[in-house]
Amino acid sequence: MRLNAVTILSHPNDPEYEGMAHIYLTSDEGYVFSLSRFPDADAIEIMVSDQITARTSDVTAVLQGKVLVVRFPTKIARSLDGHAEYEIEMDFPSQQFDELHMALSSIFSSVGKYSRET
Repeated sequence: MRLNAVTILSHPNDPEYEGMAHIYLTSDEGYVFSLSRFPDADAIEIMVSDQITARTSDVTAVLQGKVLVVRFPTKIARSLDGHAEYEIEMDFPSQQFDELHMALSSIFSSVGKYSRET
């Protein structure tokens, strides 16, 4: 699924949520995509649409310039909204990409796979 993100919230260690790392993106059509993980959790929570969630450690994310690509198994996709890959285009200031990278690094610390390609 391709999305054009118009808002982004990200935090690598949010004190308001017991240190949870999270990203929260909304598209120009109002679609929501979120990844989050508490510090000691062994799985990443994926939220799509609005409040449809699944937890898995089998997830990969690549931040390629201004595009975030997230993939997970078909089994997980079926429990969400059927999409196993999200390609999220973003046009934000570079500071927000640095914050996004820090949050993703924290979310994927020892769980799943994350990389950043500039």
